[in-house]
Amino acid sequence: MKNYSLMFVIALFIGFGVNAQTYDQFGVADANGTQYDTIVQYNDTLTFTFTGMPLGAYGTAHLWVYLEGDFGDGSEYVDVWDGPVTTMIGSSENNSNGDCGPIDSSAVNFPGANLDTWQSAGSWSVSLIPTSAVDLFCTTQRLQVRLTYDYCIFGTPVEYASVIADTNQVCNHTPTNFTVAPAGGTLVGPGVTGTTFDPAGLAPGVYNFTYTGTDAIGCTTSASTQVTIGNSPGNMAYLVCEGDDSPVLGNPNVEYAYASDINFTTIIDTAYGYVYGPIVQSPDVIYYSNFSRNDMFVIDTVTNDNSAVIDHNSTTGDDRGGIAITDSTVYVIGDNNTARYDLNLSTAGVSLPVMDGLFSDLKAKKIYTLYDMSTATTPSNWPLNFDFNAIAELDADLNLTGAVIPLSQTIPMGDNIGHGVMLSGYGKLGIYNGSEVYVVDVLSGIVDSIGQYTFDYYYSENWLDWGNLGFNGTDWIAYYRDWNFNQIVAHNLTTDVVTPVSQFSSVSDMCSFTYHPDNDRLYFHYEGSGQFGGSSETLGYIDASATIIDNPTGDIVGCPSQIEFTFNTLDLGNDTIICQADAPFVVEAGFGYNSYTWNGNNNNWNIYPVSQTETVVASVVDDANCTLTDTIEVTVSNCASLEELASDELAIYPNPNTGSFNVAFGTPVANGVIEVVDMNGKVCHTQSWNELSATVEVATKSLEPGMYIVTIGVDNTITKSTIVVQ
Repeated sequence: MKNYSLMFVIALFIGFGVNAQTYDQFGVADANGTQYDTIVQYNDTLTFTFTGMPLGAYGTAHLWVYLEGDFGDGSEYVDVWDGPVTTMIGSSENNSNGDCGPIDSSAVNFPGANLDTWQSAGSWSVSLIPTSAVDLFCTTQRLQVRLTYDYCIFGTPVEYASVIADTNQVCNHTPTNFTVAPAGGTLVGPGVTGTTFDPAGLAPGVYNFTYTGTDAIGCTTSASTQVTIGNSPGNMAYLVCEGDDSPVLGNPNVEYAYASDINFTTIIDTAYGYVYGPIVQSPDVIYYSNFSRNDMFVIDTVTNDNSAVIDHNSTTGDDRGGIAITDSTVYVIGDNNTARYDLNLSTAGVSLPVMDGLFSDLKAKKIYTLYDMSTATTPSNWPLNFDFNAIAELDADLNLTGAVIPLSQTIPMGDNIGHGVMLSGYGKLGIYNGSEVYVVDVLSGIVDSIGQYTFDYYYSENWLDWGNLGFNGTDWIAYYRDWNFNQIVAHNLTTDVVTPVSQFSSVSDMCSFTYHPDNDRLYFHYEGSGQFGGSSETLGYIDASATIIDNPTGDIVGCPSQIEFTFNTLDLGNDTIICQADAPFVVEAGFGYNSYTWNGNNNNWNIYPVSQTETVVASVVDDANCTLTDTIEVTVSNCASLEELASDELAIYPNPNTGSFNVAFGTPVANGVIEVVDMNGKVCHTQSWNELSATVEVATKSLEPGMYIVTIGVDNTITKSTIVVQ
């Protein structure tokens, strides 16, 4: 087992910004002298010219291409060339708003220094050529282009700004330092003081930092970095009884590691459910973190037996692709809605919102969605270019619960519809984005890139197919619908060998399925009628089997959280001697308990008056159903009271007052204490004096209006009175 591998990801992006030294202009179309030019034929060449360009460009230049027309598909974009089509600079992306949709832009990036070579006398032209897939059927089909780059009027910067985070301090309980250059600049970001980032109080997620510095010749540059604070399971607090044991997080499907220190140098246990104790101090604190095992999960067989189907077209509309399970329900996504059914498909579907990023954790039987923290969005409506950096937990009605798990790296999803596969795993999520497979640990968000592959899968009518991710103890396995045959295949991602696991005769366009570990069923969707029945959009299940074995070892992942145990104690105060003239003496047990018992009498009063020498035993019951007991000896003596010590009676004036008052004695007294207590038992003010004084001035701070008890003690005598603060 690894000692303590916390997640902390630092992605460094260098961008440059010079104080008022940025070139930012739209190009002028050579054909008509405006900022826009219209596409009039296939592979049309549109040329734009930039003027007034200063020399001395550095860093990364950005050529922003604005598209309007038939640019909705991944193969519909423009190639960008320098001048008269001599050097290809790069290609734009397609329009994320779809064919004929509102204008959209993307950046073609290249080294800014190239501009000094390409331009002539401050002028530079670029040529934009749409791909052959771009048709001419849209009402508006035009292009626009904008150039931005940084330059320094003093020349090429001697030292570019840089910022690097200290990767040894990784979670939100430890500050992180940055190394910056050139010295003397400014670092901006949340929780930043100087060059130190204190993440205390910040939620797990991605945070941006920018450092701006000026070099020796006066060129000002900036560097930016993104720091991801790893996921933690969340602080917990338990009210317990003194000396008892306390169960902690007894979820049978979620395992945690427990330690006595925040750095996990002393690990107490790794378990699904844990009992801590005996708890003999308050507060008592331990720490816990997510514990990840690569458990074996292998789908062995998919049969044609014990099938059941239900048509969901009336609830969801046309098929879309997308399926998920919990411990008691199954979800299927359509164009209009997502439908939720019981596992036997015996009741009518419940209509819920479309959730195109839906997937299951087969181990915890919980559902999640892909999530982008920078925009606080989930994928929807055949998303294009939805690169996601988190997963978000969903409730049974597909609402976000607020629990967001940031990923250790952003997973790029590309720009093609039907280009990837969502693979629900056992405590894991697999994502195939059309070229590469990523495995995500669901609890911690740690991402591993498995490698590049070719999946020959049957496309859904959505942006993804849905299948399963397996692990045979050594190799990761992707389960998906094969393109050429009516079968589900197991694609070993180590050997790159594909083998069938089903023998279907006709399953129509099945491309979304998932296994349920509790009832050994494979839930699937296909359109219309297949070998298992159905007439329109069909959700069904068949028998299947899988091997699931918990891995005996694992890793501590993510960041730690605190578990605090506290217990109440009852304190009636010190044994007390009072004068007969000052009786009765009121013993106070405090507020907020569920019951009060005094000397065996359960009268539920929180005070007990004493008029004669007596041993007082109080028992109370708190919110943890703990019984707390304390004893006090109150001795009533014939001693002189405070009033008798003075020629006149003790007086408090003014009363009512505003929080400042005098305590007057007829005869000077010494060695006294005055305490002001509110009606909830909270001590609001305490002061003492040693010199002989006939009058003691009391000046409290910020007392709220109300009634207070003033306790005056001199030597071994105590008297109490009340004041009113206005």
